[in-house]
Amino acid sequence: MHLYLENLAEITPILLNSDKDTYEESLSKLNERLNKLDKLPSSPYKTFATAEIHLQWAFVKARYGESINAFLDFRKAYRYTAYNLEQHPDFTPSKKTMGILALTLKAIPENLHWITKLLGISPSEESLLYLYGIADSSDLLSEEAQLATALIQAYLLNEGEAALSSIKKQIAARPDNLITHLAGAWIALKHSDSQFGLKCVQKLESKNTWFDYLPYLKGNLLLCNGKFKPAAIQLQHFLDINQGKDYIKDSNFKLFLCYWFTGHPDNKYLKAAQSEGSTLAAADRYALRFSEYKKLPNKDITLARILTDGGEYTQALSVLEKIPLDSLTSDEDRVEYLYRKARIYHKIHKAQQALYFYQKTVESGARIPRYFAANSCLQMGILMQQSGNNSKAVKYYHQVLEFDEHEYKSSLDYQAKIRIRQLAK
Repeated sequence: MHLYLENLAEITPILLNSDKDTYEESLSKLNERLNKLDKLPSSPYKTFATAEIHLQWAFVKARYGESINAFLDFRKAYRYTAYNLEQHPDFTPSKKTMGILALTLKAIPENLHWITKLLGISPSEESLLYLYGIADSSDLLSEEAQLATALIQAYLLNEGEAALSSIKKQIAARPDNLITHLAGAWIALKHSDSQFGLKCVQKLESKNTWFDYLPYLKGNLLLCNGKFKPAAIQLQHFLDINQGKDYIKDSNFKLFLCYWFTGHPDNKYLKAAQSEGSTLAAADRYALRFSEYKKLPNKDITLARILTDGGEYTQALSVLEKIPLDSLTSDEDRVEYLYRKARIYHKIHKAQQALYFYQKTVESGARIPRYFAANSCLQMGILMQQSGNNSKAVKYYHQVLEFDEHEYKSSLDYQAKIRIRQLAK
């Protein structure tokens, strides 16, 4: 097991930081480590460790843009784990690994499932529950399973409330675990809880954590919390110290927002968002798209979106309420105004108001090549499903599929199809 732990210790900083040189150096040791493992006597622990090392490197290689090699490692991890469970059905460590594999595969778009089946990757429905079972147990692996579950819920399954609830419980149980606080900050940023995220960052700062992305993370959380000047300081610091290419476009875009919202827009940041950094991360791709707009969107609506992303719903709604409707001169601004109101009411659990504004968004925005109307249909379907009106939910999910090309068509169509399939059972 020491080779497994050695590998885990080595890849953790590579995953958390953008250091191509360290990545290449560590990658060169992978075969040596696997060869050492291969020479050990056969045992379920040996097979488990081999599978885990391949799975860990699958995530690392995906992080550095090597999609094909990542998939090959993922397949090896699956095969070793499946073999181990065939020989030792009750071996908990491999159940944990299979749970991660199964939940990761669950997030793959339906139109790509044939590839995984063709290559012999098809975990059982039961294996989807393995990780949850271990997370709720008193097993030695329960802490790792809990953290993995929260991250998968947050980033692959888009189950934000469940992920936040889980990670908050983990932090309360293990207040000095810095990895848990780091995960909490990222989950908070993704799922609209900037205040909780900033508390996690404060804990990390108090321990002088070596995480290179900490200024980026803190800058984004401050921005979504409405603290624009401190956010700008953190984002600029990240650009000054960062040696990689990820989040460069997004940091420049967010710096533009900080100065735009405080009345001092500077287009040099939009130009930098176009020319610097990579587009591997979704945030960087969005930053590039924004920087290429021929006309800036409405500033107050954009501000409301940013505050909503931080969970500052009262502030966001106040910003929208102060916008004179006759000042919205473009169809897209008028539709986004309706959509942002719907999203806020949905977030604060006022379903009737949310449904009203979602419907208005669909009526007004069906012909606009943006995602507002399509996601409104998806969210109305979710609200109907939660209220027990499954037939109406299915109707809305089918509506999602009817919209032509928009920036999130693949993702929204996938979510709608998954929910249609769930309700058909």
